[in-house]
Amino acid sequence: MRRARGCACVTSLESYTTRRDAVTAYTLLRLGLGFSIFFHGVQRWVIGIANFARPEIAAFSHVAGMPHALVPLVVYLIPVVETIAGASILVGLATYYGLLAEGVLMLVLIFGTCMQGAWAVLAMQMPYPIIIFLLLMTSKLNVVSLDALLARRTGEPPSRDQR
Repeated sequence: MRRARGCACVTSLESYTTRRDAVTAYTLLRLGLGFSIFFHGVQRWVIGIANFARPEIAAFSHVAGMPHALVPLVVYLIPVVETIAGASILVGLATYYGLLAEGVLMLVLIFGTCMQGAWAVLAMQMPYPIIIFLLLMTSKLNVVSLDALLARRTGEPPSRDQR
């Protein structure tokens, strides 16, 4: 057991987990995020994009400092990005790009939330960038995915996700 300098209570993660445990944890976290994002997008298609967009656009119409010309474009792109990025993350196909797209979307959503001063909503949004960060930083564990399956079948080096 290795000790961190100055603290006898902190030890290396490797002493507590196996690669199988780490891959399982990564996969469950990726699937959880994928389901959440994908079904956010699907729900907006089910209720109708216009039914989703109208109240969202109206909510930003009086927010000072907001680039109002971009609001409708962003609002109409949300379901598209959520559905595609969510599906990508869920099945593990082009996972890196799905996470990247969702990360950028979350930054845009967080900006809008801050401009509205909706701090309770911001508190609910903040776990998403943290989860995306964790998945990107541990992408070598993305072995239960279509990315990894395709890399094994073609004999090509692992995609950007598994480097």
